[in-house]
Amino acid sequence: MDDVMITISQNFAKVLTDYVGRLQNHDFSEAAMAIAAAILWSYGRLDEVEQAKLEEFITTSPLLQPFTPYRLLNTFQHYSEMYKLHGGKGTEGVRRAVLRIQDEDQQVLLLKFALVLAKADDPVLHDDEEQVIREFCQLLNIRDDEVFGEMDDDGLGEPGP
Repeated sequence: MDDVMITISQNFAKVLTDYVGRLQNHDFSEAAMAIAAAILWSYGRLDEVEQAKLEEFITTSPLLQPFTPYRLLNTFQHYSEMYKLHGGKGTEGVRRAVLRIQDEDQQVLLLKFALVLAKADDPVLHDDEEQVIREFCQLLNIRDDEVFGEMDDDGLGEPGP
């Protein structure tokens, strides 16, 4: 009987661990899509060409394979719609989504991922996009250099800002 209880306990622990992992992944993917919307709206308007490129990246990138593309796209569109309907007030929902990520390593990973998203439609990181990412660094108390590292803006090998 003890073997049965041990097996049941082990199975329950595995199910619980998987569930917690899915919740963490859900929070991470939601925060990533919220930041993607913030980056897309960093110019104060929606650029449909950039949106199409970003949506294609979301649905086809190997980086996002652990997540369901349809769910990612819906989440991205939800946060994008917040900006469309509420302008600057849409940022509050984005901030809440990002602040759900408590682990500092995941926060840094999230912001590095935001950098990848910012370059998904165009390899050049524009000032407005960079500013959005830096604002999230401040929000999470993450040093800029942890995210931007030795970013090479000018091709001279000089560290970025």
